[in-house]
Amino acid sequence: MFFLFNNEMSTCKKEKHQWVNFELKAYPHKQKKAEEFIENLMPEIDEFLQTVSVLKDENITLSFVDDRADDEISDYTGEFFGRTVPQDSGASYFYKTRANNSRVIVNLYNTASIVHEFGHILDVHSDGDDKSIRWSERDDFKPILEEYRARLNEYQAPEWYKKYCSEPTEVFARLFQEYHKDLFSENDLTEMWSYEVGEIVAAELYKDKYQEITAYFDIHLPEVYAQSERYRIVEKLIEDMKRMEMEDVALTM
Repeated sequence: MFFLFNNEMSTCKKEKHQWVNFELKAYPHKQKKAEEFIENLMPEIDEFLQTVSVLKDENITLSFVDDRADDEISDYTGEFFGRTVPQDSGASYFYKTRANNSRVIVNLYNTASIVHEFGHILDVHSDGDDKSIRWSERDDFKPILEEYRARLNEYQAPEWYKKYCSEPTEVFARLFQEYHKDLFSENDLTEMWSYEVGEIVAAELYKDKYQEITAYFDIHLPEVYAQSERYRIVEKLIEDMKRMEMEDVALTM
């Protein structure tokens, strides 16, 4: 599922915002509404970019796109800006044009996909002995991957869809979306308004294997984890425990 950029579509906004190259693309008759919508979402966009600021050196272009030329303004306002997602909520995607140069396309009808797509970049943004290997391709992700695949097979869905959802990169991105939602909660930008089978399985797996999956992401994405309230609470508890231990030692001297 990919966008087809129509020649009638125009770039309403193109600027450097924080550390991303920011674009907004819409059809001329919907341009004003699209600009208003994005302007209202900017606080949430800023909050989200802060949570993934470990990627600030990646030279990322973030494009918000409205791909529905046939929508009338009235329908567009009711469905899109009223936050009621239509049946076909639209695809978003990510691709790397070259090393340290990525592009994220986010459908304005499905803005929550921004978390999933940045999950793909974080997957690529791996470290360790061999940075060319994604996190999702490494051995310590395999138990999570196999559990996801087993659960997915319990659902009725087309084989092509199951194959797509079973890709390690897709499983990683879907579980990252659950992890991000758990750490930072949802807002107008990131709230998921509809769930397909792939997302349902991810949500169920995350809930049932909470300790294992959160530990995995805490370890491999420490810069994301460090932005969260849970991290601050844990760090405070550790500091308090160390202080109490020091006080106990002082009392025994």
